[in-house]
Amino acid sequence: MKKFKSFVDDVTKEGDDAAIVDAILALSGHLNLEVVAEGIEMPEQLASLQQR
Repeated sequence: MKKFKSFVDDVTKEGDDAAIVDAILALSGHLNLEVVAEGIEMPEQLASLQQR
């Protein structure tokens, strides 16, 4: 089982983790939920999440 932080670790790479993050963001948007991304350690991770 993957913890959510591991999705954030690989969010800058296209693939399964990025697709899962996109799905989480889409679902939370439809449900009007706030999303908190934990474990952002690199500027690239922050930029990628902000773009999504």
